[in-house]
Amino acid sequence: MYKNSFKLLIWGIIFSTISVPITKYDFKILPNFLGYILFLIAFIKLKDSSEHFKKLIYLMIPFIPLALFSYFYKYLTFHMGLSMSNLVTSSLTVIESIFQFIMLFHIFMGIQEMANSIEASDIGDRSAKLWDMNIKLIVFSLVGALFMIVPFLDIIVLLGLLVYSLYVTVKTVSLFIDCSNRFK
Repeated sequence: MYKNSFKLLIWGIIFSTISVPITKYDFKILPNFLGYILFLIAFIKLKDSSEHFKKLIYLMIPFIPLALFSYFYKYLTFHMGLSMSNLVTSSLTVIESIFQFIMLFHIFMGIQEMANSIEASDIGDRSAKLWDMNIKLIVFSLVGALFMIVPFLDIIVLLGLLVYSLYVTVKTVSLFIDCSNRFK
């Protein structure tokens, strides 16, 4: 029953996290709003397993239009040659980051609830560990921003953040694969 839900979460991660910017305007090949739609479908299917997934349905309702606006704003700006307001793009990035942080919290806590209900403590522990890793990633990103003014350190910090971010993403996908096999 939940196997397909976790597969949707995997595809949602592929579209929302592994979006590749192809221009200086951050226009992406894989549109992240499609990932958020896949997340919404997965949360609807998972809503009976945890209150956290029910809350995520209500979170995604305003989040998807925001992501659509962000995507098409950047798309139109890129193709029409307009200059983008730094305030608009920065605001959209911050709001989207906050939504993603809240979404990750509820995903990992929802998985912990599901794991506790079937006494799968290994999955619950991995979910808690991944939540901690995501918090560390955010802290490292904020601290790393301080090093962006130092010419050589900025490259090292960016590479370190990229490697750690990819590691956390791979571990998250691995957890979702295990969940799809265990929560049938």
